[in-house]
Amino acid sequence: MTKNLEFSELKTILDEHRVSAGESVRTLHSRDESFHTPALPDVVVWPNTTEEVSRLVRWASQNKMPVTAWGAGTSLE
Repeated sequence: MTKNLEFSELKTILDEHRVSAGESVRTLHSRDESFHTPALPDVVVWPNTTEEVSRLVRWASQNKMPVTAWGAGTSLE
């Protein structure tokens, strides 16, 4: 399965405006304020509900795709 097909499946879980594989969005979400080396994600999603998060994590597991939660990007704890 190609990434384009994989990501089109995400749009069945979320509205297409809440799924982005655009380079500028991915770059923004590749780093935070920590010391860790930036890592460019394949896709960025914006779920609004716990049900959407659950469906996204299930999809990621089935597609063997890692998930990284990203909040404000400050890396403050």
